[in-house]
Amino acid sequence: MTLLHSNPHALPQQANTFSTLRMAPTTPISVSSKVKLNNGLFIPQIQLGVYLTSGKDTENAVRYSLNAGYLAIDSAECYANERECGIAISAWLESKDNTEGLQRKDLWFTSKVRHNTSYEATRRSIKAGLEKSGMGYMDLYLLHSPHGGKAKRLECWKAVEDAIADGEVLTGGVSNYGVKHVSQQNCLLLSVLKCL
Repeated sequence: MTLLHSNPHALPQQANTFSTLRMAPTTPISVSSKVKLNNGLFIPQIQLGVYLTSGKDTENAVRYSLNAGYLAIDSAECYANERECGIAISAWLESKDNTEGLQRKDLWFTSKVRHNTSYEATRRSIKAGLEKSGMGYMDLYLLHSPHGGKAKRLECWKAVEDAIADGEVLTGGVSNYGVKHVSQQNCLLLSVLKCL
């Protein structure tokens, strides 16, 4: 289960709402399949994860995946390859390989904060990821794990919400959380859990 906080600016009447994604499709999925979030954005169901890649290996993997039709790249601060992802995405968008004329808005870039240490550290991580990747904004930014305790998770989550409000991130979410962690996140998430 992945819970995503949607950008209130993308669809104002959906402000402060959450989406729950379940990966149990009723129809076959492909690298171009997407799921509509409650804010109107579409998230690709299949993303290239670049964990344990670096340098030219990351750039090549991203380029090859885009050539194969992938529309989404999943990075993280702790993977230390946000820069390489951004270089590869930007170069591919400008290349002859981009035969469909896709633009930045047609691709989905995800990253994650390394540690839930503080509001300020999370905001710095988001800004550093944006600078490294050169993407202009992140489609999805996740708290990578529930580590740090409830108070730190809430503090870091506030940083993601503020990044959404500032247009640095379109959608926020959590990764590797259990139901217990999500239920502690805040009352908005509790209403989502009741619907599961």
